[in-house]
Amino acid sequence: MTGGNTLYYKGPEGINYKIVDFGYEDGVYWTDEIRVNDKGIGSGPIRKYHYFDADSNHIISTKKLEGYHTMSSIYEAHQVFGGINSESLIGDGRDAKLQYSEASNYVVANLVNNVTLLTEEGKNAKVKEFN
Repeated sequence: MTGGNTLYYKGPEGINYKIVDFGYEDGVYWTDEIRVNDKGIGSGPIRKYHYFDADSNHIISTKKLEGYHTMSSIYEAHQVFGGINSESLIGDGRDAKLQYSEASNYVVANLVNNVTLLTEEGKNAKVKEFN
C-alpha cells in the first residue's frame, strides 16, 4: 500500500512514529507503529486502534473502544496515515532526517486505487471489481 516507501508521521505530542503494519480486526482498523527519532530509528511496535466520533475527530487508542466508528472516509484514512503531519526520511546515511512530506496522500491514493469491492444498496446488491 505504501508503494515500497516507509511511512512516518509526527504525532500531536511532537513524537515521530513509523507505521510498520496496517489491518482490520473485529470491526476496527489498526496500525502497528514504532516510536522513532528524527533519523527514523526506534523500537516497538505498539498497536494503535483508530476511531472517529460523529464530527470525524480522530481518536487513537491502544485499547478497543465502544461508541465510535472506525475509518469510513477518505478524510479519515488520511488522518490514520498521518494526515498533514506525515513525514519521509530525506537524505542519505547519517545525513538522513525526517521532514514533512506528502506521504500520507500517496498512501491514501494507493488505498483508494486498490479498493476492490463496491456494494450497492437494495435487494439485488452486486459486487464489482475495479482494476
